[in-house]
Amino acid sequence: MSDPAGTVSIVDHNEQLTQLKRDSAALSAVVTTADLTTAVPSCPGWSLSDLAYHVAAVYQHKIAAMRTGRRPDPWPPEPLEGWRLAPVPEFLAQSSHELLAELSARDPAQACWTWYAEDQTVGFWARRMAQETVIHRWDAERAVGAAAPIDPRVAADGIDELLVAFLSGDWSDDPQPGPAGFIDVVGAADRWRVGLRPDVVTVLRSPAGSASSNPPDATISGSDEELLLALWGRRPLPAAVGDRSLVDGLRNRLALVSQ
Repeated sequence: MSDPAGTVSIVDHNEQLTQLKRDSAALSAVVTTADLTTAVPSCPGWSLSDLAYHVAAVYQHKIAAMRTGRRPDPWPPEPLEGWRLAPVPEFLAQSSHELLAELSARDPAQACWTWYAEDQTVGFWARRMAQETVIHRWDAERAVGAAAPIDPRVAADGIDELLVAFLSGDWSDDPQPGPAGFIDVVGAADRWRVGLRPDVVTVLRSPAGSASSNPPDATISGSDEELLLALWGRRPLPAAVGDRSLVDGLRNRLALVSQ
């Protein structure tokens, strides 16, 4: 297998900003033209208004983090900023504009607080917000009809981010029951080997077609979009080959870290 996954994003910074701009515009288009009370099936209990407000508030949180270099605290600010009192479509549009302006004006290597200890840079937020937006753009479009496809490389980068930044690491403070073993998540160009133990999760990324002397205990494969949406709980996981209990363990852990 290769070096630990996540050391280099699959999609570069400029591509992430381009994708963020495209998806935030598409999300805003839904919010400004659809009934805001429309239910969002992939986000149970949410309406389009709830989804749009969530995205806008997340954007504002990251804007504040970049402007100060620190974790925003307290959050939300008191008293509420004026933008939080605006109609939801305006709040989302203004927040999208401000986020893109902040990210475009900064070097991705600039130091900035993030919740991921291994990457304390502005670049982390560019990737995170691009992925946040592509998923919620899909949610919104699906709520009102058919969702546009997700670019395969963007989806692969999202798989990598979810497995590495959200899932992998030390679980000793919250050990999970279940069997230990290795699951391969295989997309079009990449393979992620996820090692599950009660107190730790490891992830290694390698080319999908590379040979391995150690076969996994289970394998999940599909298109990058199919895998991304399934790992984020938007669709069922593709049929697995091998130990089904490990796949169930992976699903349960993802549910804990992706709420």
